[in-house]
Amino acid sequence: MATAQDILKNLTMINNIKYNNNNNNTSIVSKESNEKEDIASLSSGIATLSFGEALASSGTLPSKWRGVKIDLFANPGHTLKITIIRHDGTRFACSSQMNSPRTHVFRGREQGQGTKSHWRLVEYLMELRDDYEYKISKVSKPRKGGTIKDFVAMIYFTQEVWNVDLVYEHKIWNFKLDKETSSAFRDKNGIASGYNGITGYSKPWEEGEELGI
Repeated sequence: MATAQDILKNLTMINNIKYNNNNNNTSIVSKESNEKEDIASLSSGIATLSFGEALASSGTLPSKWRGVKIDLFANPGHTLKITIIRHDGTRFACSSQMNSPRTHVFRGREQGQGTKSHWRLVEYLMELRDDYEYKISKVSKPRKGGTIKDFVAMIYFTQEVWNVDLVYEHKIWNFKLDKETSSAFRDKNGIASGYNGITGYSKPWEEGEELGI
């Protein structure tokens, strides 16, 4: 049975990723066999995954998110705190501890946790950011809650800005932590912060019938 380390070693065999501008299909070409493995062959039970299409457009968010606030702390390693704002204005807090070896992100894979397409996308992201000194980990509920399925976070520093990649909804979402921070935030070992989404919120009008009046 292949280990996570074996998987990462196999990734180095990738010679090229060709994007077909006409149909947006993506193939991986192996140096050894030169045979193309179509992404549609993934038996993940979801729609065909194209790595090119999986890179979400800048400024976009997962469908159920109105916004997301991301804070990076040193403690003394790195902790990423993610606050998701739903469309109704309610919030969900989760976090990612970035203090383990990279290969630990695959823990649970051999036990059938997570979808095949999610793990392939994590592999692709790690190959994509290989030139950076990145850290990567799964995302969990607060207060030592359980791991959230198919949700992974990565951090790396480039061009004087901390970047965060989130693998979620079978896409890669990139965010820059370029928001100005306060001294109170930095006193709590805060390193960087960012927000992406709609600013301001107006509560929806309620129907009288629904309120029973």
